[in-house]
Amino acid sequence: MGSAESRVAERDPAAPPTARLVSLFAFAFGWMFLVRNSTGLLAPQLLPALGLGSRHLGILAATLAVSWSLFGWWIPSRFTRIGLRARLAAVCAILAAACLVGAASTNLAVLVVFQLLAGLAGGPALPLIQAGVATWLDSGRRGRYMGLVQGLGGSLLAAVLGPICLVPLVASTGWRGALLILALGAAAAALLATLALPRAARGSAWLDASKPRDPHSAPSGTPGARRNVLLCSAVGGLLVAWLVLGTTFFPLYLVSARGLGAVEMSRVMGLIGAGSLFGVLTIPHLSDRVGRRPALAIGAVLGCLSPLALLTPGLSTEWMRLLVFAGSAAGGTFPLFLAVIPSEAGPAERIATRVGIVQAASELAGGVLAPILAGWLADAHGLRVAVVLASLAPLLAGLLALGVNEPARLESSSQA
Repeated sequence: MGSAESRVAERDPAAPPTARLVSLFAFAFGWMFLVRNSTGLLAPQLLPALGLGSRHLGILAATLAVSWSLFGWWIPSRFTRIGLRARLAAVCAILAAACLVGAASTNLAVLVVFQLLAGLAGGPALPLIQAGVATWLDSGRRGRYMGLVQGLGGSLLAAVLGPICLVPLVASTGWRGALLILALGAAAAALLATLALPRAARGSAWLDASKPRDPHSAPSGTPGARRNVLLCSAVGGLLVAWLVLGTTFFPLYLVSARGLGAVEMSRVMGLIGAGSLFGVLTIPHLSDRVGRRPALAIGAVLGCLSPLALLTPGLSTEWMRLLVFAGSAAGGTFPLFLAVIPSEAGPAERIATRVGIVQAASELAGGVLAPILAGWLADAHGLRVAVVLASLAPLLAGLLALGVNEPARLESSSQA
């Protein structure tokens, strides 16, 4: 039995090498996500320089979240006749333009435009990239490849290496210089997408209609397939809420309630990125072997460990760090509910649309509504409430994940 690349080549002689595709997609997605995180990393210099405060930072974060979610659904669903290569190159080019606008900012209004453009570019990136993964690469290893793209790009490049490199860069070149360098990286991603990715066989889609249907997908009208998209949207909203509540409220809770110093708090928080990277490299791969449903359900419930570790009185710092790392492995479920399961819930030519729908719902519920609600409750009842909500969200997500249909069941129901 040949390698994955040889099997893909047998299906489509024009298919590019697996390693090249995974590397390119991971680089493009990682750069998109780094730009998304850049406002917070630049804030210590950016806000004083423009005379802005914390409330303005909240406005910018909400603007990006809404823009990211809405454009992530609208663009993949409306521009289906433009090849994925052209669309990916276009969003990378828009990202470069957004960074240039951000570097030229002189007030809040221009920064809002920067966030809107960043959402216009970044929102469609994941649906387009994972549609390419699902179309070109071996469907039997879809979980592994989609996990690698989000793990190497979103976790390693954007969440681990990005801050390590960007913060010293800001100190040496200023926040404007850092945005200019981000613009160069986005332009490089656009150029690589144009040169390294092949054209579609018919120009309108990556998957030629004459090719055999993916055995891991079901017709879009299958009731179980539609339910999977709805369930992934609900699970996504809960798990994005878990992630946003953690990154937003955990640092303050660790310092004010647990009495940790700034250095020790940063070490605990750093484990979130490390645990998420471990999760995205293991849980999607595990789903290829044991099934999407158990991997998603078990991985989601793991997320309870991180907030419970913070809430447990008398727990040593060492145990708390271990549980935070283990609980952060729930980040490995993101490729499953955002990409893998939606990609198998219908025809290949609509993958980007389905992924965009799940991403939009997850971002709006978990990235916009959840932190607003948690912040209001925390002001009224204390920070502990926000951490409790972060512990309940993954538990509910795990229970909902039990309703997901496996690809084999979708296939049998569509043939019935």
